[in-house]
Amino acid sequence: MKRTAIIIFVFGNLFLLFGMMLTVISNNEIKKMSNDIKLVSINVNNKTIDKISLNDFENDQYIISQNEHNEVLKYLQKVIEVSTNIINLEYDNSLINLLSSDNYNRNLDDKISLLNHKVTEIEKISESFNDILNYKIQLDDENINNKLKSININDYKNIVNNSFGLIEKYKTLINYLKSSNDYKLENNNLVFSNKKSFDEYQNILAGFKEYNVNIIPSRIVNDNVPPIIEANNITIYEGGTLDYKKHTKCYDAVDGNLECVINGYVNKNNKGSYPITVTAKDEAGNTTSKKINVNVIERTKMRYYTEIIRNQNTVIVYELDDEGNYSKIVRVFLCSTGIGNRTPTGVFYSRKGNVWGSLLGGVYGQYYTVITGSILFHSVPYYTKNKGNLKYREYNKLGSAASAGCVRVSVIDAKWLYDNCPSGMKIKIYDGELPSGVEKPKAIKIDENSPNKGWDPTDPDPNNPWNKN
Repeated sequence: MKRTAIIIFVFGNLFLLFGMMLTVISNNEIKKMSNDIKLVSINVNNKTIDKISLNDFENDQYIISQNEHNEVLKYLQKVIEVSTNIINLEYDNSLINLLSSDNYNRNLDDKISLLNHKVTEIEKISESFNDILNYKIQLDDENINNKLKSININDYKNIVNNSFGLIEKYKTLINYLKSSNDYKLENNNLVFSNKKSFDEYQNILAGFKEYNVNIIPSRIVNDNVPPIIEANNITIYEGGTLDYKKHTKCYDAVDGNLECVINGYVNKNNKGSYPITVTAKDEAGNTTSKKINVNVIERTKMRYYTEIIRNQNTVIVYELDDEGNYSKIVRVFLCSTGIGNRTPTGVFYSRKGNVWGSLLGGVYGQYYTVITGSILFHSVPYYTKNKGNLKYREYNKLGSAASAGCVRVSVIDAKWLYDNCPSGMKIKIYDGELPSGVEKPKAIKIDENSPNKGWDPTDPDPNNPWNKN
């Protein structure tokens, strides 16, 4: 009896059962078909069998016509041919070891050409699959039909799709290596010269975890060189901004930019020379330190100098005299500082603001001047940017703490500061007694029944109804 047993191998943990290809068989032999089908389990890495073959046996008599037999044979031979191509593709060392350390070289264009060839090969296999899936065979014998139906071509199509996925990942990796000059081959390792490129390479390799492929190993170059610090002496004006990031840069040839650690104290509000140390440490533990000075110099004296006596809720503006001293008092006015001492004490330097500004709580203030950070000089708040929409009850608090930290003043005083005091005016905030001869001004109160209560009585605007009276 001559029989042909067909074994198709399944990769990973999948098993496919193939039917028997018959030349001539007896009815009794149909019952024995299951015993003649061999179920093969093979690990992808154990390449002991690498193709599908036909095994012939003796036969005794015909049970189907020669034409029907030829149809079955044609179908199964096509299955065998396509499946063998897939198996050979899976075992193709030119693909699996495309970037192994044994065959790596910098001629990466050839590797791209190889991948493109594999793409063409797989596309042809896919076309064959489509032909097979569309090929319908109906024979009189139900057992034979069932055997044919048991051949699951879709599992092989999954292998084809996986091959496409693997090739795309290879292309991504090769294109990256082509565009990078940050590595060299050393003792079967890709040795990267900096951490950024090494991390990029590792991120690409993460896409290969699901495949059993050999990729050339990599590492970062041994780093024995300490970091580099670029920093020189820094000069700022009293009360100026000290931004170390603008004046210092720390980096390493391997790790790239590093954090500059600053040690030392600088009093930005008092002139003097302050030594600081800049330190940088790379990932290999190499450390570099550099000492520089921060020089705080006196500003060119401006015409006005302002003091805010916080516990008195009083503002005093001094003018520069002929001898260069701030001895002349030109303005004294009430204010409202922060509740619970939220207005900070210290020496600050002003910055020009704007005519209207948004304040905490969704309200607005006129003629604001920046004292420091979010602490401002500004008018008593308004509900909207409308001079007739004043929070008059807050206005009646001038002369006492009432704000969230800003220094509130009447419109006439806020406008004077805005008009006459450019950026850089020195402002000192402290608790204490009023200077000798200075009295705290009396507050203006707005009657809640007044039709003019939405306006600040001191606002010089021509439309202010208080001015008409």
